[in-house]
Amino acid sequence: MTVATDAAPMFITANDLTTRFAAPLHRETDAWHELASLWPSDGPGVNADPCVPRSPSTWQCFKSSNGGLALIRQLDRPGLVTLRDEAGRPVHALLVTLDERAATLRMGGQSLAVALVSLANLWQGDFATFWQAPAGYQRPLGDGDGGALVEQLAAQLATLRGETAPAGAPRYDAALKARVQAFQLAHGLRADGLAGPTTYMQLARASTAPGGRSEPRLTGAR
Repeated sequence: MTVATDAAPMFITANDLTTRFAAPLHRETDAWHELASLWPSDGPGVNADPCVPRSPSTWQCFKSSNGGLALIRQLDRPGLVTLRDEAGRPVHALLVTLDERAATLRMGGQSLAVALVSLANLWQGDFATFWQAPAGYQRPLGDGDGGALVEQLAAQLATLRGETAPAGAPRYDAALKARVQAFQLAHGLRADGLAGPTTYMQLARASTAPGGRSEPRLTGAR
């Protein structure tokens, strides 16, 4: 991997996407494959289409069209951003580090630190990444739901709050929704009260014990 060594991040232009990178990623599938390589060996696979779930794997693709930097900072994990080159063609870059002034973009194993202000003309705020769903997950959990996933969610939240897990088979009632909303607010997410991909990403991170399974993060030196 090569990294730009300039002290200041580069002000990148659309033309730079094809002149500064030896292998710009025009195919989204190629970008997903490169992103998967940042996870541990038991992480997301590199199938022909990594966003098609394949049992027994519980890894899924998450895509947001307009979360922007705020969402990326909260999730704190590498992902894909779609940029536009000088011909208006999509270029899928990995975003692997982020600080107040700069982001590091990677394509084909080559990395470049770029000024955040220069992304405005190339990027419309989309972001995509991998996340691991709980077994049996089909859709976000919400009002009135029950079953093993709701029981697991209630137990996770109770543990994080230092409480005893609820007895019996809990429902996704007003009390559980309030606990989900409180967790979302505490982790910078939109407090919609639904247990979907971003909530599960933050739950997994909050529930990981020191020394436990690690996931790649955006933080760190450029």
